Amino acid sequence: MKSRSIIVILVIFSILFSGCNFPPPEEVPADQIATSAAATVMAAIAEQQDAIDAPELPPVEEAPPEEELQEPTLAPPPTETPTPTETIPEGCIDRAVFVADVTIPDDTVFPPNADFDKTWRIRNDGTCTWTSSYALVFRSGDAMGASAVIPLTGAVPPGSSVDITVDMTAPSAEGTYQGFWDMRNGDGVIFRFGAGGTYSIYTRIIVQVAAPTPTFGILLMPLPVTLVPFFPSSGTATLNAIASESGTVSSSGTIYSSIRNVGDTNTNLGMQVFLSFDMSSIPLGATITDVEVDFVDYDTLGDPFGSLGALRAYAQQYGTLSSSDYVTGSVTNAIGRWSNEGQLTTGGSTVYLGNAIANRIGSSRFQMRLQFNDLATDNDNTSDMVRFDLPRLIVSYDLP
Repeated sequence: MKSRSIIVILVIFSILFSGCNFPPPEEVPADQIATSAAATVMAAIAEQQDAIDAPELPPVEEAPPEEELQEPTLAPPPTETPTPTETIPEGCIDRAVFVADVTIPDDTVFPPNADFDKTWRIRNDGTCTWTSSYALVFRSGDAMGASAVIPLTGAVPPGSSVDITVDMTAPSAEGTYQGFWDMRNGDGVIFRFGAGGTYSIYTRIIVQVAAPTPTFGILLMPLPVTLVPFFPSSGTATLNAIASESGTVSSSGTIYSSIRNVGDTNTNLGMQVFLSFDMSSIPLGATITDVEVDFVDYDTLGDPFGSLGALRAYAQQYGTLSSSDYVTGSVTNAIGRWSNEGQLTTGGSTVYLGNAIANRIGSSRFQMRLQFNDLATDNDNTSDMVRFDLPRLIVSYDLP
């Protein structure tokens, strides 16, 4: 680029100096012409040098008209996603689940008119806490003498289980009987069992008259054949309560060794009776066929059966009586039950008492506890109790 510029300058010089051979106009002196020519050449050289030294710049764009100028568009700041929170439903949900038959499995066989306690274990599978305003209610089928409404005795939080016991009586006629039960909340709304609330719990029993017990048999002997009458050995044993090992324990822990009172007091204390029986009169190998409880001499104060429910017996090998032997709460697995005062005389239901005594054959003692299980006290500041002397057990048995 420089060499080309130099050539152009030389050409200009040649033209200028050749132009000097022409005569100048008369009004311009010759030395001025020479000076003007030299100045022209120098200006051309300076202009060319400026062109050489100046950097090449990009073309300048014209600014757009003012009305075309716009504010830059800014993106909105990102919004924070709120942290999700747990939604609490309005009101809670009632749901129940069957856990187990604590007593009386399906198709248990009873003689006609036998009293029994049916106990279900159920779980609170909802979100509401069950209170004493909740109840097990009869739905359909055979109630078998039970009350239609069985209130809960305390609070059952969600996830907790509770045992509910219903007093029942087997019908008088033979056959299969079944009754269905649901739950009811404090507002009177019925709800059923299972995840979808689609089924009821039930009890099913078979009423059957016991087959007569044979009184003799025939023993076949090798030839010569001899018919020999066979009479099974049977007997009766009377088990007397031992006064020094029996007594009463109150809910406050007080032991009364000389009285047998069961129920509640006028200060609303629960009273439970403990009885110890001598087993020596029952021979080893005996098969218990019947047990009768003879309360001998008794009376009542207040209305124990109307206020506290049924009187029940429980097997309890307590050894030496102590304050810790008192049992609180509603318990299961009763071996005897008396629903009213009349049954104290007629014997009541002792279906499982024979089994409990049979388990102690060969031992020196059979011990049991009597209590009102539905309520320990009705808190009415009035004594409701059964008072009796030392009862006895009349045990019938067979020997092989």
